[in-house]
Amino acid sequence: MHSTDSSSGDLAPDTVEFSTRHREPHAVTVVGYALSKTVPPVSEPQVGLTISKGRRVEKLYVHDDGVGPFAKMVPQILPAESKDWKIKPPFMLESEDPADKARYTLQPWFVLVPAYGKMRITYTEASTWAWKFSEVLSTLGLGDRIAEWCIYLTDTQRLKSEVRAWTTYHDKLRILEMSQPRFIWRMQAMKGDDCLIELLLDATGVLRSCQLFEIIWHDEVFKSEFQTKISLLPKSDFEQEYPKRFADLCYRN
Repeated sequence: MHSTDSSSGDLAPDTVEFSTRHREPHAVTVVGYALSKTVPPVSEPQVGLTISKGRRVEKLYVHDDGVGPFAKMVPQILPAESKDWKIKPPFMLESEDPADKARYTLQPWFVLVPAYGKMRITYTEASTWAWKFSEVLSTLGLGDRIAEWCIYLTDTQRLKSEVRAWTTYHDKLRILEMSQPRFIWRMQAMKGDDCLIELLLDATGVLRSCQLFEIIWHDEVFKSEFQTKISLLPKSDFEQEYPKRFADLCYRN
């Protein structure tokens, strides 16, 4: 089945291909998801020090032309390998027919992500920046300040529209006036419901370049503590481990 996840970002929806284990392949559209307060038994793997908000997804809601909107699908632990599988899936999905309450096991096949052709940086590549920043925080003894990362795609118009509505960020005029790429990865470091830091990445950049072009601090106390600790590290040593632009943003007052 095809599924479209419009809730994971601001732009074009994702498309996922699935197949049932005992029926012909079927297409549905993913229209939403439910988050658990804790990581459920079936979740995406953690990448390095990056704990993604997506790991707490416990249900998918899909539009099925044979069932209707908001049909529920629950990820299930992968059973023993089956000879019926064309491709070994990362997990299974269980769904219930609301008419007869029959349960069906669904096998994911693949994911299609419709995107603007010049968007060269993938989610996986973008998430490495959250990993790098988490490494820096851990080195400074601040690694426990961030609970998880919320990473999603947006564009410059939507970002600037949101920035205009901010009432507490003192430097928003600089964000509004700066040159920005058309498509942007927003990487929000969260503690509970509070966003502490945002990393902005050029989604149209190239992999070998430094896609990070801005760090936004939403917590001034945390920013002050970060700057105090990082000032004790020679910037030249930092630049040996990380790109110069990243160093400039981290050491900026």
